[in-house]
Amino acid sequence: MSSYVRHGFPDLAVQDNIDAIISTSHRNKCVEYGQLFQAFHKFTVAAGQTYNISFKTGDKAIRAYPSVIAASADKVDFKFFEGATATGGTAITPYCQNRADAPTSEIVMNGGATVTVAGTQVAQAWLPGAAGVGQSRSGTAGAGGDTYWQLKPNTTYILQFVNGSASSNTIQLNEIWTEGELA
Repeated sequence: MSSYVRHGFPDLAVQDNIDAIISTSHRNKCVEYGQLFQAFHKFTVAAGQTYNISFKTGDKAIRAYPSVIAASADKVDFKFFEGATATGGTAITPYCQNRADAPTSEIVMNGGATVTVAGTQVAQAWLPGAAGVGQSRSGTAGAGGDTYWQLKPNTTYILQFVNGSASSNTIQLNEIWTEGELA
């Protein structure tokens, strides 16, 4: 057998001192290679109002994982649109999860963007919350998993939050994605 392959696995997958096979998740490899990014944004949406976050992809392949959304009140409708037209807003900084290398993301994100064309709705999540004695009015959606959206290059997407509650709603979004060819 070749010196580069032991037990049918490449050398990089076998720990030398005990000949053990090392199993590493895809996301961990993306962190090592500087391909995993995260952006987080906390904002308040008035009762009955809508808040938009725009993001434009660059030339690299983008895999967006399910968002983590936490809301302080009930009745939040989250929608995901592709092929939008949006302007303005406040810049949201993406961070590479490999802080030792820390390459810059190609994604440009803006919170509070003005949307003139929403594009095609490709996903939706509902955070109904609860009300009453002993009930929580907060909720979360998303939360990882290994499924992802393969996004189009040089395309604007919208993350839209519609507050159907009778009160203002403070929302925290954590968005995670990989950039470039898979590690």
